[in-house]
Amino acid sequence: MHFAKLGFAIFQLIIFVFSGSITIFTCFINDIGDIITPYITIFIEKYSSKQRSRKYTYGYRIFSLVSAIINITLIVVCCFVIINTSIDRLSNPVDVQPLVIMVVDY
Repeated sequence: MHFAKLGFAIFQLIIFVFSGSITIFTCFINDIGDIITPYITIFIEKYSSKQRSRKYTYGYRIFSLVSAIINITLIVVCCFVIINTSIDRLSNPVDVQPLVIMVVDY
């Protein structure tokens, strides 16, 4: 499933390059986030299920919070990239190619 979504995300990136549409760029970033975050969560959740040790007397459950912080940070960074790109487009407009968007949308 993730390979199909990754393929579609790459397709969206190519269409963004040709069309210049911020909406398609936003969808690309959203799809990349959807692909990356489950793997981060699964890896850290497996790590957090370890039993306690001398170093971590309460166990590794705190790493669940680390997973959430990483995911939130990823979302916030993506938002800043989108906002930065949009602000840049306000000062330096780019012609959007509506024919490319209509073909992709259809």
